[in-house]
Amino acid sequence: MTTGITLEIPAKAEYLSLVRAVVVSAAALDPAVEDQRLEDLRLAVSKRH
Repeated sequence: MTTGITLEIPAKAEYLSLVRAVVVSAAALDPAVEDQRLEDLRLAVSKRH
């Protein structure tokens, strides 16, 4: 099963925590994604700002 998520959120600092939460929560739904990978995603979202 392949699914996708598209987010359209203004590129503003006040939305960073929302984006981080959505991305990591969505990834965490996949049991194949390891905890370290989730941490990597959190970091990647933070660095995009």
